Amino acid sequence: MRFPPLGLLVVLVAFSLAARPPASRPISSFSIETGCASARVHYSPDVMSRDRLKKLVRLWERNANYLGQPVPQLELCPRADPAYRPCGDRTIASPNFLYNAQVNIHAGERQVREFEETAAIAPAELNPVLTYTRSALTFWVALERARFDFLTAWSLDVLTRDVAGVSPASKCAAALDAIARASSMEEKYRLTTHDWHNCVNAEFVRGLGQYPEAAWRRFIENYSIRIDEDGCDD
Repeated sequence: MRFPPLGLLVVLVAFSLAARPPASRPISSFSIETGCASARVHYSPDVMSRDRLKKLVRLWERNANYLGQPVPQLELCPRADPAYRPCGDRTIASPNFLYNAQVNIHAGERQVREFEETAAIAPAELNPVLTYTRSALTFWVALERARFDFLTAWSLDVLTRDVAGVSPASKCAAALDAIARASSMEEKYRLTTHDWHNCVNAEFVRGLGQYPEAAWRRFIENYSIRIDEDGCDD
């Protein structure tokens, strides 16, 4: 029996290995709700576990369960939720308003803790998303906390303090002056809820910028993730 030359054997073996297609990674998927419809998230369990990805996908702005959405405002009061007392008219005139407002403050703080737990398992590609989301959550919690503190103490000084980097004293002087001149608690509440709140929020949003979509896309590309949306326009 004649054997092929050693060099030819090496070439044949190399060609055989090169011609063999790479083993395909198993694909799994799960559904999420988005702001307009739903989406299917496709991923490889060899690259990232289902549990980890389900947590990280909540950092995507278009997820209906996005962790960076505004925390509950003081006025939130779902009538069927046993955590709340009877809602009344959901204003300072309601006997249970401050109790229910405190429930919402705690809910916002829980949202921040949940975000930080998710941030702890996020890869470096998502750092810009974490910075953006953390900044927004910190502000919204501080904003509602300032309103709550004012409505319990009725001290105007509370509303002049910086709110996560925004200075109401310099940016919202007109609203503060109107609150100081208001003659009733109901009027002070209305001005705080609308004029002061909207002014401080607008100043913050102006400096926040846009959600870092490029960082999110880099993350899903690097981890072989595909998200198919139904009924949404890009």
